[in-house]
Formats: sequence, structure tokens, C-alpha cells
Amino acid sequence: VITKVNGIKIYRNDFEREAYSMKNQLNELNQQKIQQLSQVGMNTENIKNIPDNIINEYVLQLIINKEILLSAAKNLGLKVSAATVNQEYNNYQKQSNLGKEEFAQYLKSVGYNVTSFKKMIKDQKTIEKMREKLFSNDKITEEEVKKAYERNKYTQSFENQDFEDVKDQIKESMTQDKNIMLLNSYLAKAKEKSKIVFKDKTFEKMYANITAVIAQNGEYKYTN
Repeated sequence: VITKVNGIKIYRNDFEREAYSMKNQLNELNQQKIQQLSQVGMNTENIKNIPDNIINEYVLQLIINKEILLSAAKNLGLKVSAATVNQEYNNYQKQSNLGKEEFAQYLKSVGYNVTSFKKMIKDQKTIEKMREKLFSNDKITEEEVKKAYERNKYTQSFENQDFEDVKDQIKESMTQDKNIMLLNSYLAKAKEKSKIVFKDKTFEKMYANITAVIAQNGEYKYTN
């Protein structure tokens, strides 16, 4: 156990699995970028992989945020049925083109078993419900979209384009930005009320670095 969030244990194995997966994904993206640039004759010597310590900090924060959202969802009575989880599990298996036994073996190769993978699915679905709850009462209005268009219609992005042509694009972008702000604001307040207890000094120092305040303006705090 590396930490407990509102009484829920987070295990080192879970952290290492998520960090390993994240590093592989980022390294693959980096290699693709290097290949693309090399094909057009551009220098790629300065392209480096993201340092492990940065990825580890990011993954730790993701895991803690996840547990905070799951705790909030539980308090609100948000639930995901076993039928939904099983259906999603079956979908994953079908997409893999593997039989039941082969898929179970594949899960082991990436650090899961059937039970832990189904828990991951349940957690994802629960957090989706929690996010929907957070965002449901704060929609972008047509008036806000029009104002954003008026502010930016002479920029390169919207030059020579009518409002009707770009309004959906603007609304989608504004919705994403607003949802990120809402989620970050909610998490910041929820963390102040949450009980986060570290059992490992290395991870405690890591989290202290993530949450260190580097600037403050009134009630607003800016962390790393």
C-alpha cells in the first residue's frame, strides 16, 4: 500500500501498472513523431522521451483524482450495474478477437486479471456518471458562442467563415474548456476535504511536489 484516499487503499502494483502503460503510450507517440519528422528531412535529435519522474507524478495524481471522484460518486449514490460491466467486458474481448482463455491470458500480460479488469471498467463507468453529474447544470449557451465568435472572427482560425459554419466547433471547444475548469475546481475543493494518508515516503514526497503552491492570487492557488 502506498497511500489511502478516504480509506481506500492504493497499491504499488496498481501504480506501477498505470505508470508502465503511460510510459509505453507516450514513447510510442514520440517514436511516431520522430518517424514523421524524419520522413520530411527534419532534425529529430532534440526530441526526447518525457522523464520518468514527471510521468510518475502525473500518474499518481491521476490515481488520487480517480479515487476522490469515486468516493464522491459513492456519496451521491451513483452506481453502475454488474450487467453494464459484463457487457463492456464482453465488448473488449470481442474487439480483441481473442477467445475467453486467450483474453484472460492477455490481461495477465498487462497486469490485470478478469476481476481487476472488470473493476477498472466499473470505475471508468462510475467516473463517467460523476462527470456527467458535474457538467449537467452548466451548459454553453448560444449567446456565449456568439460572443466568442465575435471576439475571434477576424483571427486566422475563423477568417472568412460565417457564424453558422463554425458555431458547433466553437461550442465544442468552449464546452471542453469549461468542463476541464469545472472538474479541476471540483477536485481542488474535494481534495481539501479528503483524507489522503501516505504509507510510503517516496510517494508522499512525490505528491508534495505535485501539490506545492508556486503562486497565489487571493483564493486562487497555482500548483506545479
